[in-house]
Amino acid sequence: MIMSPFPQTLDWIAQSDEAVFAMDVMDRIVVWNKGCERLLGRPADSVLGKRCADVLCGRDLHGNVYCVRNCPVALQAREMPHDPVNTFVLKVVTPREGTKRIRVSVFHLASARPGLSSLVHVLREAESPPSVLEQRLADEARRSQEANGARSRADADAGTLTPREQDILRCLAEAMPTARIADKLDISPVTVRNHTQRILQKLGVHSKLHAVVHAYRNQLI
Repeated sequence: MIMSPFPQTLDWIAQSDEAVFAMDVMDRIVVWNKGCERLLGRPADSVLGKRCADVLCGRDLHGNVYCVRNCPVALQAREMPHDPVNTFVLKVVTPREGTKRIRVSVFHLASARPGLSSLVHVLREAESPPSVLEQRLADEARRSQEANGARSRADADAGTLTPREQDILRCLAEAMPTARIADKLDISPVTVRNHTQRILQKLGVHSKLHAVVHAYRNQLI
C-alpha cells in the first residue's frame, strides 16, 4: 500500500465533487464517479466497461475527431513518463446540454504488474482553474512511477471472489464511498472494509483502484 497523508486514490475519486474517471490498459472505463455523471450527463452503468473513445467521442476546438481507439494521448501517458501529457480542451456532446468544452488532465498510475496500471482523467469546465485533486493525482502518479522503477512486485494468484465481494467490487467501480456501499448492501461499514481488505489480498493488489482494474481485465465483475 502506498503510504500517503491522503486517502487511497479511489477514495479521492469517490469523495471528490469533481468529474473523474479511470480506464484500464485496454482503455475501458472502470471507474466513473458522480461528478462525471453530472458534468457529462451519463450514468455510470451506461459507460462502465466501454472504451473511453466510444464514450467521450471528443473533438478538438476545430471540430476534428480527437478521441480514437489506440489513443496517442494514452500511449504518451503510459510510455513516456518523462514527457507528461499537458492538459487539453475537448468538445464533448452531452445528452442533455449539447456540446460542452471540457478541459482534461490525465494521470498514469503505474503498477509493477503492467496489466493493473490505469489512467485517471480529471474533467472540468474549460475555463476552470486546476484543482487540489489534480495536484494529488500528479504526486501519486510520480510516486507510482518511482516505486515501479525501484522494484517489481511479485505476481499473486487471484483467489475466487465471493458473490458479496463481487457486489462490493461493482460498487467500487462506481466510486461509491464505504458508507454508501454499506447502506446499499445493508451491511456495516466495518464489514465493507473487511471485505475490501480480503478482496485486495485475494487479487494481490495494493489499492481499490487496481482491484477494480484487475476485476474488469479478468472479467471478475
